[in-house]
Amino acid sequence: MSATLLSSWAQTVRTAPNAVALIDATMDRAWTRADLDALGRAWQAQHGADLARRTVVLTEPNGVEWWRVFLGLLHAGAVIAPLDAGEPIAA
Repeated sequence: MSATLLSSWAQTVRTAPNAVALIDATMDRAWTRADLDALGRAWQAQHGADLARRTVVLTEPNGVEWWRVFLGLLHAGAVIAPLDAGEPIAA
């Protein structure tokens, strides 16, 4: 599934790379699809060498960092399990 999701993301970026993809009002900043893709690729280049087919739990809070790590993991070929770090364990 990661390959399908990554292919869809790549097509979305190619279609409109300069479209705004994320706005963070607290930082007064916006990122385009191309910006997020570049952040993900940079994360993958730095951290993703041995993550292909490995399950990785993603607990980043929502925001640009979540997208950077999520896209980096996709580019690395990891199996991503996003979890809400604030959710009680019993849930």
